[in-house]
Amino acid sequence: MDAVLYVDTDVLFLDSIENLWEYFRKMDSLQMLGMVEEPANNWFFENYRDLQPIIGEYGANDGVLLMNLTRMREFNWVSQVAEIHNLYSKDQKEYYFDQGLINILLSKNPGI
Repeated sequence: MDAVLYVDTDVLFLDSIENLWEYFRKMDSLQMLGMVEEPANNWFFENYRDLQPIIGEYGANDGVLLMNLTRMREFNWVSQVAEIHNLYSKDQKEYYFDQGLINILLSKNPGI
């Protein structure tokens, strides 16, 4: 499998989800993820901005996430995310989940 769409259960589509597949064709040879930026004054930004790096002004939202699995495997995604999880969760009372880990990873590798 080369690509998947990861979608939170609380996402409401107002147009055909099939249209999202077009964005994979627009990715350059390094991009492996497609996401949107969080809006201003969002919960994620307000709660995590001082605890971790984020990408963009307010962080990236993974409610709808386009994932190029071939490029993610080449990047060694699982090991990269596990390393970040271990580093940031070690001294914290709460653990970082998907969106937090992705923001940290993207802040260190903004071209992906």
